[in-house]
Amino acid sequence: MIANVGLIEKIEFLEMTEEQWDNTLDVNLKGTFLWGQAVAKWMVQNGSNGSIVNIGCMRASLVGKSMAAYATAKAGVRMLTKAMAVELAPYKINVNAIEPGRTLTDGLRQHLTDSAAEANRLKLIPLGRFARAEEIAATALFLISEEAKYITGASIPVDGGYSIAKD
Repeated sequence: MIANVGLIEKIEFLEMTEEQWDNTLDVNLKGTFLWGQAVAKWMVQNGSNGSIVNIGCMRASLVGKSMAAYATAKAGVRMLTKAMAVELAPYKINVNAIEPGRTLTDGLRQHLTDSAAEANRLKLIPLGRFARAEEIAATALFLISEEAKYITGASIPVDGGYSIAKD
């Protein structure tokens, strides 16, 4: 199973309501928990080993302005992945996460209103380009493959070096 849920609402910390906080955590973290638990129960009941891949975000360790709820939820996905990995290992179920960086999707294209906006985002990525959705999918395919059967509890950044760059 690949759990790919995400809701980003950029709201400043001092302006955020409890409802907005809860909604962001419900979608991003609770949704990942509920899907993961349902699939894991089915796998255990049916004696089916396999892999669960949670889609996190580079925001699990990097936060920007107006990202308190989203970053907190994605950090929670990272720790949930580790907890699931420990508890499901006896059933031969691997659990890992992918933490994508900026990926060239329709949503990102909406924010690239001019070449300056694009250049500002690209300068933060050491590889100098946005990820392609196919690169995130390729990482997921690897994690569910036989070649990755000894990997569990890992969170893999697919972000062009964004999460390790200082400038």
